[in-house]
Amino acid sequence: MTATNTKNDLIETLRSAVCDITFEKQDGSIRHLRGTLREDLLPAYTPSPRPYVKNEESDAIRVYDLESDGWRSFNAENLISLNTINE
Repeated sequence: MTATNTKNDLIETLRSAVCDITFEKQDGSIRHLRGTLREDLLPAYTPSPRPYVKNEESDAIRVYDLESDGWRSFNAENLISLNTINE
């Protein structure tokens, strides 16, 4: 992925594939995860104890981490790499 990709481009890629994602966390550390937004790989809906408010102006992308079996978020501007995996 290149810097010219938009948040929407990243989300579309995640909706169609499993991806190896590397990004810089807010504390400066580097995080790797295998994530997706493919509907067939997402868990059944479970209500969150905290309300989730979608902020269209935010660069945050919420993705399901398949290895940790949980939801994670990263800022699109902090993305280092996103590579699709053949599954």
